[in-house]
Amino acid sequence: MMIRRFPEMRSVELKWKPHFADFNLVPDGWGGYFFPWICEMARAYPLLEEIKLKRMVVTDECLELISKSFKNFKVLVLSSCEGFTTDGLAAIAANCR
Repeated sequence: MMIRRFPEMRSVELKWKPHFADFNLVPDGWGGYFFPWICEMARAYPLLEEIKLKRMVVTDECLELISKSFKNFKVLVLSSCEGFTTDGLAAIAANCR
């Protein structure tokens, strides 16, 4: 639905887990996985320049996919996100502007 409605999206902001997740009040494995989202965005939005995420599980694989999928990618904001390492951040630094 989102892809059909906004075919030329350049920026996206996603928030997942509730605010009280910041205080470890949400059980492990509760959700908030970014991987399914980025797989669809990589296919549908080649012009994407900015991704802002809050309280999501972002893996190194997600960050590598971001770094290789969007040629004009400029901004990545990870607020209270988990699941990634410096390897994923290195992929962003190496392949993005």
